[in-house]
Amino acid sequence: MPSPYLEIFIVLCTELIAIICALAYFGGIWDLYKAWDSSEWKETKGRILYFGVTTSDEGDGPATYHTTIEYKYIVDAQIYRSSEVGFLGMRAATKRNAEALIKHLREPGDLSVFYNPRKPQESVLLPGLSKGHILSGAYVSGVTCWVLYALFQVWVKT
Repeated sequence: MPSPYLEIFIVLCTELIAIICALAYFGGIWDLYKAWDSSEWKETKGRILYFGVTTSDEGDGPATYHTTIEYKYIVDAQIYRSSEVGFLGMRAATKRNAEALIKHLREPGDLSVFYNPRKPQESVLLPGLSKGHILSGAYVSGVTCWVLYALFQVWVKT
């Protein structure tokens, strides 16, 4: 028979994991909503102030490419600056995605910036949902269901 302290520890750890997963889940839902909402945002032209790509390779998986960008745009005679590419981790990407973004940014002419008409200081370069958003939502939902199932099992046994 396990110690009562061990049971309490297991329950507390499970609840902590459930809270973390719930926060990630609701944060993911909020980002999915913002990504979906951004597909209706207005478009304006902007200028790139800086951009680059850095690579992080931790050795135990594929390298991750992080885009760094800063751009400016004008809405109603007000100049805004932003560094947002898109929602849900659009800064970290595969090499192919990073190269496609760089190619898009290097195209001659003005940059297309999509801004929130209710909050013009909020903008992205890549509006809307992508396959990655749907996969992220499915992953977060799956993990959350698994944790809730584990919590239920612990609750039933006590």
